[in-house]
Amino acid sequence: MIAEIDAVPMVAFFGDKPMYRDVRQGDEGDDVVAIEQNLVALGYHATTDSDGDLVDTGFVVDGVFDAATEDAVERWQADLGVAETGEVNLGSVVMVPGPSSVASTWTVVGGLVTPGVPIATFLVESAGSTFHAAHAGSIELIATSGPIASGDVVYLVEDLPVVGIVTDERFDRDLWWGSEGSDVEVLETFLVGAGYDAGGDLVVDEIYDGFTAEAVEDWKDDLSDDYDDLVVEATVRADDLIAVPPGTTVEDIAELPDPAPSGSTLFSYSLGDTGRVVRTSIDVSDQTTMPLGTLLDIEFPDGTIVAGTVAYVSSATTSDPMDPTAEPQLEVEITLDSIPDNVADLTELTVDILIVDRLAAGATVVPASALVATGDGGFAVEVLSGTTTQFVAVTPGLFADGFVEVDGIAAGTTVVVP
Repeated sequence: MIAEIDAVPMVAFFGDKPMYRDVRQGDEGDDVVAIEQNLVALGYHATTDSDGDLVDTGFVVDGVFDAATEDAVERWQADLGVAETGEVNLGSVVMVPGPSSVASTWTVVGGLVTPGVPIATFLVESAGSTFHAAHAGSIELIATSGPIASGDVVYLVEDLPVVGIVTDERFDRDLWWGSEGSDVEVLETFLVGAGYDAGGDLVVDEIYDGFTAEAVEDWKDDLSDDYDDLVVEATVRADDLIAVPPGTTVEDIAELPDPAPSGSTLFSYSLGDTGRVVRTSIDVSDQTTMPLGTLLDIEFPDGTIVAGTVAYVSSATTSDPMDPTAEPQLEVEITLDSIPDNVADLTELTVDILIVDRLAAGATVVPASALVATGDGGFAVEVLSGTTTQFVAVTPGLFADGFVEVDGIAAGTTVVVP
């Protein structure tokens, strides 16, 4: 707990996306995943019987706020001493990227605060995520320290393999002949990449057809060489696969009880060497300027410019509670290819994001201060001609960094700057 506001506790959870809404049964999303992960870390994914043994509740970290998640929230709220609503309300939880220390406080005990006013600054000491079992039972972790690739067996449940597929997609249904969707496309992409392409006839097209079924059978047949209890069939069960975030590198292995409740933490992980991230927000009306994958230049205070890529754009808007007339914002994250050595030890820094809005190749430019307004509403520049000067009419174009594109004079012309 980091604060009490009107006797209601505000609790810190680990997560890299801010809370932006009240979350309740039926909701889905990344914020639900973060809440579920924290409930597991606090031990609310399971209950205990009279003998002290863990009892599975069906809790799964899957981004779906279902009845098991609601039950876990109620048990957490009971221990916290607040109303057992089964909902996580905006303002009751604040997300921090990882273990943190308070760097400074902006209020005092008993002080008055209003929405949107900061109460403390945190220094994040480390950041990471945890990976959770989607099953209950006797679980044996197979993954070891290091990166996970598509096709790797992550763990066994009752001696049956659960295979990881590197993707942001979720596998929450059985797939068979006739199934369609992006999860089918991810499966087919994995099969083809692993060499199971039905003799070259499998097409990656989001449609589970006869060739998909043939490739699945071939894959499971090879997998059964190591796992005798695996049933070789043309159907992919939801229990066969588990999504692994791209770039996942296994770090600390968790100790599992036997049997382990569903939702149990298997290991902590990092997303590879992702370097530093720039976080910003844009008006909803400007979202076309920063679609996923957009390449940008990031300028550091010393003038160094490095390349960045838009890696995340929020699907939900946030608003400024202090300004109801402000346009809703979308959170944006930009990954960097590198950072200057002189700021490598800093945990937080303000940078400039440079976006190419329009581009004029091979343009003739002059200092913007060289433009002179003419009486007819146009523009001219004063050019040097021998030992005298004369005004030449020009048509201005793009402006950038104190220069303006002009049409009407040749490149190399000397102009007078007042």
